[in-house]
Amino acid sequence: MANVCAACVLCAACSSASAPKSTGSGSATGTIHGGSLPVADAISLIQTIPGSGNPPSAEIDVGLSNFGGLCAASSYASSSAILVITVVMASTNGGSLVIDQPVMLPIDGATTSVEYLAQPGSQCMTYDTSSGTTNGTVTTKFAVFEEATSGTVTITKADATSVTGSYTAVFGSGDMLSGSFDAPACSNAGSANGC
Repeated sequence: MANVCAACVLCAACSSASAPKSTGSGSATGTIHGGSLPVADAISLIQTIPGSGNPPSAEIDVGLSNFGGLCAASSYASSSAILVITVVMASTNGGSLVIDQPVMLPIDGATTSVEYLAQPGSQCMTYDTSSGTTNGTVTTKFAVFEEATSGTVTITKADATSVTGSYTAVFGSGDMLSGSFDAPACSNAGSANGC
């Protein structure tokens, strides 16, 4: 499943010259690639997946970053790291998605995924995934890409203004991250991927 575009939430806007500001909050307890992920910002994007049926499916993307200003980022420092949480589910209310009661979903690589990206560079890298919507690969300029193999994501609230919830993600390396997020919508979401 993962992301329709693995970096959709990774650089929303991608053209701001203003000083980075944190807009959301989150946490990440545990280790990934031998270190921690101190969360400084969180953003979200909910989008309808074209051609996905009636009612159409919607994709929820949440990005947790170790730097402020994720929604307005135009580039990344070499120490940048981002955790992308993605959930695909049937939309409600005529194509929009509103969740007002907790929904717990297993990380399965088909409809729910958690991906860790770090060390952005200038070269495009292609990674194999268990993702259904990315045809088994993700192309990004991040040199480190790791997809969770198990765990859960709980969405406690989701609407056009924000997404809140929690996650526990176990990666193939044996690393594990768990935490929560309160991620305001980033309407400028796009891809800084450049690939």
